[in-house]
Amino acid sequence: MSAALVDKMRAHHKPKEKSAWVADAIQDLLDRELYRDANWEVPNDDTEAFMALLNFKEKLFDPKAETFLIPAEIFDALSEAVERITKLYPSLGVNARPALIRAAIRQRLLLSGGLLSASLRHVAEGD
Repeated sequence: MSAALVDKMRAHHKPKEKSAWVADAIQDLLDRELYRDANWEVPNDDTEAFMALLNFKEKLFDPKAETFLIPAEIFDALSEAVERITKLYPSLGVNARPALIRAAIRQRLLLSGGLLSASLRHVAEGD
């Protein structure tokens, strides 16, 4: 990940909570209706909209890697998403996992460090 993205991410979690924060962000991205309604056999509007969230052209120049651990079930869901993308877009397969992780983090940052599901709950409740 880029140093700028890591710095923004750190503003929303404590160092010991980094892995949980990233795992929640990945799960939130993959729980979205846009991903669930996407057709991974023949692209539809949801597939294209979800793919637009991913930035496969991002160039990373930061020499320091950022490490985090995610639970097995989230890793499996992430792996399934990579397989779906690779099946539909074979040339993007190598970069799919990092693109998904970066997209999850960026989307979570757009929500000021919170989860989409929590944001939607507040909207539904009129907060």
